[in-house]
Amino acid sequence: MLPLFLNPTFNVIDTKIVPSSKIFLIGSCFSDNIGAHFKRIKLNTMSNPFGVLFDSKAIAQTINRIVHKKHFNVEELLINQDTYFHLQLHTMWNRIDPEVLIRQVNQCIDTTHDFLRQANFVFVTLGSSFVYRHLPSNQFVANCHKLPQNQFEKILLPISDIYDSLQSIDEDLHKINAQIKIIKTISPVRHIRDGVIENNKSKARLIEALHQNLSENHNQYYFPSYEILIDVLRDYRFYDTDLVHPNYLATNIVFDYIKKLMLDEVYLSDFEEFAKVHASFHHRPMLEQNENHQRFKRQMKEKCVHLQDKFPYLDFSNEIIHFSGF
Repeated sequence: MLPLFLNPTFNVIDTKIVPSSKIFLIGSCFSDNIGAHFKRIKLNTMSNPFGVLFDSKAIAQTINRIVHKKHFNVEELLINQDTYFHLQLHTMWNRIDPEVLIRQVNQCIDTTHDFLRQANFVFVTLGSSFVYRHLPSNQFVANCHKLPQNQFEKILLPISDIYDSLQSIDEDLHKINAQIKIIKTISPVRHIRDGVIENNKSKARLIEALHQNLSENHNQYYFPSYEILIDVLRDYRFYDTDLVHPNYLATNIVFDYIKKLMLDEVYLSDFEEFAKVHASFHHRPMLEQNENHQRFKRQMKEKCVHLQDKFPYLDFSNEIIHFSGF
């Protein structure tokens, strides 16, 4: 029988992820997809605390702000339709009250700074080589906030600029945490609104700049999420209905590669148990008082208590409370 998929060999990371690992993810929406999988296996994970970031400049600016605790101030904010926002922040941070916005986002900077100081792994996911420059302020932005198009200049970054941003990311991360393991990847999400040809040009520049950066920084790792989607799966059945975003099946397959290449084999069975607990926690039975379901809850509570004893640095308190409710 002819093979249906390529079966390429990818490099295995030298420092493996274990249950005590702390993982920070930043970049495109694909970071959030992978971050959700890490959370399902109980890993201490923080993903895109300031919102999705697609280009290397936005990621570098955000990491620099986190590492050096550069707080935002009210004077930096813009207002549109009675809503305050910042061009370096996602719309998730938009607020009616500017003081609330500043207080909350600066608290997030401090929290994220502390998390990065203790993190073992950082995933940086690049989405696009296109950036937008806000003409009135002459600054590159992380989000256009639906402002008029004539306020922005769209630019396809040269490889050298992407490379410089990646170098800046590395330097800042190692300033805050010299032992941190940096894992870089390219999002398989295709930016078709830029155009099919333009998207391919954009991804090509990311690939070239990223591998130039990696060749000069040996204590890093490239995870091939882009290649898994484009070269291994190669089928629209692995994409959502928009034919752009990888679907649930695709992200599961990508995470299977992460488990194979990056998780410590000693703990694989434990990670599987964590995933089962997560699924059971979110299961909603048709009949809550059914005796079979009550027996199932007692068994799950016993399992969670056992896992809590085995991994005291993990928190199963919510699960234990949930399964204790008879």
